Amino acid sequence: MTLKFTGERYVPGAGSVQMEQDHLARYEFACTYARGKRVLDIACGTGYGTAHLADCGAVSVDGADLADDAVRYAQNRFHRPNTRFHRGDICLFQNGSPYDLIVSFETIEHVITEEPLKTCTGSWPREVP
Repeated sequence: MTLKFTGERYVPGAGSVQMEQDHLARYEFACTYARGKRVLDIACGTGYGTAHLADCGAVSVDGADLADDAVRYAQNRFHRPNTRFHRGDICLFQNGSPYDLIVSFETIEHVITEEPLKTCTGSWPREVP
């Protein structure tokens, strides 16, 4: 399965080298917190970052995205023994989910209004490193 780069999400190998480095740098930063943790990657897109977190030592990483095609691409291209990909909304992953760390990159610009985001994330526990 292939995905065309439209600018909506990053597709590995379809953008510039600088774009790839920028995207991977964010996940590399998150790796410093993900090792040994159960991680949720909200708006995982094509799954490259979810896989990167899994490869850098996370116990498990769940990637969730609203786009069916992105989730299928992620499942086909970036499956690891410690990853799962789901079609899902941020509001489905509320307090009580078994995660030690939640990451979400390149997401806020896709939120149409901020009220649902506040409602869904307002009760999540926060620990800022």
